[in-house]
Amino acid sequence: MLYRIVHTVRELCQTRFRTECLLDHPVRVATRLYATLCALAKHLFARARKCRDCVAEAKFNHLVDLVGNKLTPKVYELITYTQV
Repeated sequence: MLYRIVHTVRELCQTRFRTECLLDHPVRVATRLYATLCALAKHLFARARKCRDCVAEAKFNHLVDLVGNKLTPKVYELITYTQV
C-alpha cells in the first residue's frame, strides 16, 4: 500500500503548480510520508533484532529503493521550483 502512496506523492511533486498556496499541500504530504517511512524503518530495525527474516519478508528494501531513486529527486526538484 505504501507503494501507491509513494507513486501518488511523486506525481504530486512532478506537477508544476502556479500559485504558492497550492504548493503547501504536496510538501505537507511528502513530509508526512517521510515521517511515516522513518517510523516504519525504526520499527523494522527493532523487529529485526528478534527475527532476521522479517525485514526480507516485509520487502522494505524495495520501498527504500523506490523512495530513494524515484521520489526524493522529484521532491528536490519541487523544492528548487518553489525557491525560484
